[in-house]
Amino acid sequence: MRTATIDGHEIRTTARLHAQLAGQLAFPDYYGANFDALYDVLTTIAEPVVIELSHISGLKKYLGEDFERFLRVVEDAESDNDNVQLVWIGGPSYSHTYQHFFRKRG
Repeated sequence: MRTATIDGHEIRTTARLHAQLAGQLAFPDYYGANFDALYDVLTTIAEPVVIELSHISGLKKYLGEDFERFLRVVEDAESDNDNVQLVWIGGPSYSHTYQHFFRKRG
């Protein structure tokens, strides 16, 4: 199983988000480092992959609208590929804004 830990204290740009995902999940060299490419890679992965998010308020602050896009892409990929799992790691920065997102995920 491959795991990527995305920490809102460390990720301050969308480029860094893509670089960290690519590095931690061993994406192929041709990965395009954009949200369409992320969806494509995640939906074709044949082994279990876990994306752990922590300090969500920091991710939202630094990534802005791209954070919402990131969540949608990963959620869509998770729906389309049983090998993909998004996990929130609890902490004091868990925003009520995102409770609905994680609650609906079961």
